[in-house]
Amino acid sequence: MKRLLLVTTLGVLPLSAMPSFAACVSVVSTVTCTGTTTTGYLNATGGLSVTVESGASVSTTGTKDAIRIRGDNNTVVNNGTIDGTFAADGITANDGVDAGNGLTLTNNGTILATNKGVDVEKKNDLTLTNSAGATIHAHDKAIRNKDGNSAWLWNEGLIESDTDEGFETGNGAEITNMGTIRASDDAIQVGEDASILNSGLIESVTRGGDEADPQDGIDIDSGTIINYATGTIRSDDDAAIDYDATLDPSKASYITNHGTISGTTDVLVEKGEHVDPETGELPAANTAAQIVENWGLIEGRSGFGVDLGAGNDELLLRKGSQLKGGADLGKDDDSLSIFDALVKSVVGEDLLDGGEGTDTITFAALDFSQLLAATFEGGLAFFTFANDPGYTVWLANWESYGFGKTIYSQAQIEQALAPVPLPAAGLLMIPALGALVALRRRRG
Repeated sequence: MKRLLLVTTLGVLPLSAMPSFAACVSVVSTVTCTGTTTTGYLNATGGLSVTVESGASVSTTGTKDAIRIRGDNNTVVNNGTIDGTFAADGITANDGVDAGNGLTLTNNGTILATNKGVDVEKKNDLTLTNSAGATIHAHDKAIRNKDGNSAWLWNEGLIESDTDEGFETGNGAEITNMGTIRASDDAIQVGEDASILNSGLIESVTRGGDEADPQDGIDIDSGTIINYATGTIRSDDDAAIDYDATLDPSKASYITNHGTISGTTDVLVEKGEHVDPETGELPAANTAAQIVENWGLIEGRSGFGVDLGAGNDELLLRKGSQLKGGADLGKDDDSLSIFDALVKSVVGEDLLDGGEGTDTITFAALDFSQLLAATFEGGLAFFTFANDPGYTVWLANWESYGFGKTIYSQAQIEQALAPVPLPAAGLLMIPALGALVALRRRRG
């Protein structure tokens, strides 16, 4: 009688007072997670389709990942929360999603983890969509696809790591970012032949990681980066874009910037001059060409705006663009073209250094008649233009000088112009500028 009364009493409790526990239920290869699942979901087979419904939560208090599906060609759609932040021992770091080759993941909700938000290390063919308003946040790497190839990422939401990379992958990556990718280590780390299209924010911030080892906005071996007008690529304490050594030096890499790219040094190419603090080894130099076309702002806050190392590099500064910090185009035969008649507005008073090799700088919007004065001294050159007579552009290590479509040597310029001596103050600055050139040649 007492037992019957207890059952009857429970039967009249309002549904809102009942805990909403549920499981991830399988119907053949289709898995649906509803309510609150605290035991996680584990399945070693492939070809699964896992959906976490809106309002549902999948987590684990054990020492395993929230969702672990290491078979191949699995699909996950998260409309709720996948939470790998809990562990019964209080020590174990869990992943949000741990999966195999060919994972297709669409995140419309939240993925959290004390370890990796999404872990597909050494797995190929990742397809990941992080929708507007969605979040992938991990204490360690937000998305780990190290040594995995052919990853595809579309981000309109937030991808964030507290202490490590935001998105780490291998060769052949295709990345479109319209949201935010933020990390204490490299925000994006990719290998060869990457394609990165950015109209959002990609940034490495000084927070929580190994601050003795500064990191980049984008760390890349080779490929193409397009930064649109609304895009920002930045690093608090290192390069905004850092090119490591590439396996194919014959293949050029490209940067097209319409937005903002900002770092201590902005665009940096590995020269192989300093030991890597992570590996303790001297890295190989990148000897491929980098082609940088700027329509927006490229800013080196405490170093060169563009520091390109070896390779037959090209720097094109379009009308209305800005380069802050100057440029060092490094070894080999390089070219720099300025397409604005107001040179000062583009490059300011920072040094433009052609580096070693046979290098050409071209003032494409000016003809030779607008060169008001030129002084050459020990590899340095100082040009003053008729349309801005109070301004002098500072040049070093250029063998050829273009005006419009005509190229001149130093000797031809000296013959065409009567020597104009620098003021005493300018002459005193020449040795100091020479020392500056030597000091600012550095590795990334």
